Amino acid sequence: YPKISFCEIGKYIAEILGAKDHLVVPMARLKEAIEKGGMPQEWPYTYHQRLFAYPLLDGSFVNQMEKLVERIAESAITRRAVATTRVPEVDSYLVEDLPCLGEVQLRCPVDEQGNLVLNMDTRWRSRDLYKAWCDNVIALTFFQQILAQEIERKTGRRTRVGSYADYSTSLHIYGQDFRQIGGNPERGIKSFFEKFTAESFRASSLDSERV
Repeated sequence: YPKISFCEIGKYIAEILGAKDHLVVPMARLKEAIEKGGMPQEWPYTYHQRLFAYPLLDGSFVNQMEKLVERIAESAITRRAVATTRVPEVDSYLVEDLPCLGEVQLRCPVDEQGNLVLNMDTRWRSRDLYKAWCDNVIALTFFQQILAQEIERKTGRRTRVGSYADYSTSLHIYGQDFRQIGGNPERGIKSFFEKFTAESFRASSLDSERV
């Protein structure tokens, strides 16, 4: 992995798989804080919590990923296997921590051998290409493998990992990082992609200790 990637020691993968869900502020406390015109300084969410224990106003939860797997098991090519991280009742009051990941969608076409192929799409409101994108992709494709195993268990049919695609409304590199990667400020992000390779990315990445 690139030196900047925390996935090298498993931290971000562990977070995607729920290791920090216990830090999330309960919905009741969030509602109370919003009603008083504030917001707790602790974690208002994790992606895993929003996907596996989506908070409802009555204090109950919805396991969206379990529902997605059930939909795929019922109809492998369904277009309805979609999960969201958006909670308007909370997110509308967040100042800096609005979730970047917004939506996850699964589809499972069948290959020539009759096996299921799990494709996953994700949609993001904002991405830091230099310091976040690589960790996002590594962790979510790892998560995709876990989902493929669960679909195989649920359906009894061999399921392999297929494509992964993500769509970003705003994919950016912050100004303080642009010259670090040899970018041309006048030409913008295009100058990054023209000479982007795995080797050039590793060469220009910061050491993890400095992030």
